[in-house]
Amino acid sequence: MSHPSTRGSRFGETLWGLILRGDRALIALVLVISFRAPDLLWNQLGLRAVGAVLAGTILLAMMLRAITTGWRPTGWKSPMGLVSVYFLVCLICVTQARDAQQSVPMTVDIIKGATILFMMICLCRSMRSLRRVVAAMLFAGLVMGTISILQQWTGTFEFKFASFGQGSFKTFPEGYQLFRSKSVIGDPNYYAQVIIILIPLAVVGLWRVRRPMSVVVLFWTGLVCVLTVMSTYSRGGFVTMLAVLGMLGLLAIKYRPQRKAVGLTIALLVAAVLLMPSHYVTRMSTFGRFIPTAGDDSPIENLSQEIGLRGRLSAAIVGVNMFKDHPLLGVGPGNFRIHYPAYAHELEIDPSKNIVRVAHNHYLAVAAETGLLGSAAFMALLVGFCRRMHNARKRLAEAGLHEEAVFVAAIIVAIYGFLMSSMFLDTGYIYHFWLLAGIAFALPVIADHEIGQTAGPSRVVEADHT
Repeated sequence: MSHPSTRGSRFGETLWGLILRGDRALIALVLVISFRAPDLLWNQLGLRAVGAVLAGTILLAMMLRAITTGWRPTGWKSPMGLVSVYFLVCLICVTQARDAQQSVPMTVDIIKGATILFMMICLCRSMRSLRRVVAAMLFAGLVMGTISILQQWTGTFEFKFASFGQGSFKTFPEGYQLFRSKSVIGDPNYYAQVIIILIPLAVVGLWRVRRPMSVVVLFWTGLVCVLTVMSTYSRGGFVTMLAVLGMLGLLAIKYRPQRKAVGLTIALLVAAVLLMPSHYVTRMSTFGRFIPTAGDDSPIENLSQEIGLRGRLSAAIVGVNMFKDHPLLGVGPGNFRIHYPAYAHELEIDPSKNIVRVAHNHYLAVAAETGLLGSAAFMALLVGFCRRMHNARKRLAEAGLHEEAVFVAAIIVAIYGFLMSSMFLDTGYIYHFWLLAGIAFALPVIADHEIGQTAGPSRVVEADHT
């Protein structure tokens, strides 16, 4: 008859094996974040706390794995230290909040984000796991994007397709009406931000796959992602997508993919231009109004017709003024909305008197709400994972792991795309940020693993338990 401790040990091994092996936990985590599953299941089925249950289950499995096998993940202490500092600073800044209740969602989001980051660092330990994470992200984008594009092509805007076909009609000053796709993300601009990060992953995937079916899937995924960004009619998304495509061009010059891969990339972009949604060029051409010409003062006058830009300009100036008035600790997390009406009334730029604006710029929002201390802590977090991901790519390249280095370079472009798009958006669906931060912080450990594998089993830093 087996000893109770032995039975407990076997139970622990079975439980963590079912959850963690084969990167099940990683894939589930990515899909839940990408599909915004907690909100989706709450709206559709009334199920609560789905994300908390998943996170708790994964953390329990990790704890049992540590107890029963002696597994000890590395590489998480420094990142968690940076997040802890940022969280503590935000707690200090709550003392400046006029409405402390408005600060609760932001502090809770940091705790949730730190949990996502911790799990990603601890579980994503090899290039094989990283590829599965990226595959899950691309799958989510493929599903959401395909529905959005087919909806645009067929005009079936009245069908919600289980919330994947969400969107909203908007009439613009020029007189035309557009359906702006937002899928399960719930906002066209944030939807564009989420989809943009997938473009470099799909395109660079085209550079390295060989099987015809993989080429077809990645080509369609990349095409759908570009067209989906267009279907949101987001001008910030347009600017960010151009920047991402420019960075991909630089990658192509540096890493020189095969001619076939270059041809597929060009064909993808040409197809996107030919299939772009109606009025997309008209919508993006509004940028031209604000380019001054000789003897023409119309850019200033045209601002009066761009209500959206006036609102964003007002929000930007208000954010700067808030920071000037509260430079050290800001106005308190989540309190931008509380202070905005009074500041905006003095400016008289925003024509929407009844709209409570957000900053429309994540970095400006952090500065306005948490001051110099919060901005310094947040920038330390950004610099920390940017340095780590670049060092990981460099070490892989120096070790002769060319394909792995290119793959990491694509992830770097995706992350920079997200960070750039955050210049046009506030702290909306922030969990993608923590997912990407977790991937970035995990890259040094992944590089250690892959370099150790090429050097022989005796130099492997940590065996791939997944």
